[in-house]
Amino acid sequence: MSGPLLFWYLQVALTPVIAIVAVYIAYQQHQTSKLKVRLDLFDRRFNVFLKVRGILSSVIPEGRANKEEFLKFRTGVAEAYFLFGQEMEDYLDEVYMHGIKLATADQLYRMPREERPDDYDPKKVAGEMDEELGWLMNQLPDVKAKFKKYLDVSKL
Repeated sequence: MSGPLLFWYLQVALTPVIAIVAVYIAYQQHQTSKLKVRLDLFDRRFNVFLKVRGILSSVIPEGRANKEEFLKFRTGVAEAYFLFGQEMEDYLDEVYMHGIKLATADQLYRMPREERPDDYDPKKVAGEMDEELGWLMNQLPDVKAKFKKYLDVSKL
């Protein structure tokens, strides 16, 4: 075989090899971008999980809720409505509503006597506070289970 003929064969063989390498690189880039999207989704969902645990943990030490904290929570988890299914939307709304109810009852309970409404019943208000606080406290151990299917890294 002469030199020019060998050179021509190498040129012909090199074109498909370059094409195969390019296709392989493109495939690897596609796989990497798919994993990046999943990781970004996980990060955003985990951030919501941390906010839920944070708001529940903030209520437990004093047994009180702050309306401003729950309003910030509501704003902080707004993206969750696009990251989770309907069940999580309902759960986040429920956490928010129980927190607001606790904060409202707490505010009424601590209100000076002269500012309280005429139909004020301290036992009723204390009962509402106890009920809402109990519900919120019972959520802390269950938060992991509620988020587990969305944060399972084995499914990435």
